[in-house]
Amino acid sequence: MRILFLLIGWLCLVLGTGGALAALYAFIDPVGAQMANDTDPFARPASLLRNAYAFMFCLSVAITGWWSVARFKRNRQDRT
Repeated sequence: MRILFLLIGWLCLVLGTGGALAALYAFIDPVGAQMANDTDPFARPASLLRNAYAFMFCLSVAITGWWSVARFKRNRQDRT
């Protein structure tokens, strides 16, 4: 069960970090991020508030993953 939580932690850490970087790019350059959208590149870019919400969500997922991985490693060191 601990290995499953470790894998979920790593998954949250990696995906949250990637999502936070993409959201940060969209926050800094909303038009460029919208042009990278293959479904509708010429649509109106998302608002800054929406990009900030996406960034905060992805950052919280990354922090949760980091906490999970650090907790697993700390518990493992205590047992040895």
